[in-house]
Amino acid sequence: MKKIVCFLAVLLLLTSYGCKAKYEETVSDDQIMIVVDIKAKDVHLMVFAYSLDSEPMGIIESGHVDGSALSGKMQITLEKPNFPENASLQNFSFHLGLSDNVNDSVMNENHLGRNDATDECEPFEIQYGKIYHFEFSGSYEDGFVLKRID
Repeated sequence: MKKIVCFLAVLLLLTSYGCKAKYEETVSDDQIMIVVDIKAKDVHLMVFAYSLDSEPMGIIESGHVDGSALSGKMQITLEKPNFPENASLQNFSFHLGLSDNVNDSVMNENHLGRNDATDECEPFEIQYGKIYHFEFSGSYEDGFVLKRID
């Protein structure tokens, strides 16, 4: 019985070690990665809205299925089909739409929770094969800040 308990304990340790997700930032030559380090509190839904030359290109919604608050690093990977063919990538910008309710989709006209947004980041040139880092902090009470950190 003692051997079985020891074996199960070792097996449990090995299994739990193997289940830990390893955080990696890798991007191929035909991708662009935006990494947002989320330090803000009580944000359950984030909408990444990006533009080229102030022209909207697309949106990406992110939230946990269980409705819990977002935290840690969020990776947004953009590929060539996300932009017009032969587009100049010199004036890329984005902002984040935010809600404290994960069911508060950008498509909803009647918002279900507190909503806010960051200011548009300063336009910058992006290149395929590169990773760009941002920090997102603040609160609904004090406002939110998005800043580039690289």
